[in-house]
Amino acid sequence: MCVLAANVINQYLFLIYWGGMVITVIVNVLSVLIALSNLCFIEGAYRNLLATAFLRDEPAYSEIWRKSGTSGRVILQLIAKNVNPKIFEHVLNELVNLLRMAARP
Repeated sequence: MCVLAANVINQYLFLIYWGGMVITVIVNVLSVLIALSNLCFIEGAYRNLLATAFLRDEPAYSEIWRKSGTSGRVILQLIAKNVNPKIFEHVLNELVNLLRMAARP
């Protein structure tokens, strides 16, 4: 039986590649489950948003959260994670003002 050195090296490289792919699949599945839990558990995601932006719970913020829909909530979470908390608070206050102006007859 002849064993080529290149085949042995390729065998181990494939095993390392396969292990990396398994780890990647596991991480991606966990990421999808976390994203789905944020979409399904609205109140918990709202509390997480407040904690991320260091905000207090106000009825106007809760109203924006509930009226924004799924895609709006995802956008609000992304903004809260990626900007300064003061800027995010300013954005929410502007949304509150726009919501109040739209509610006027």
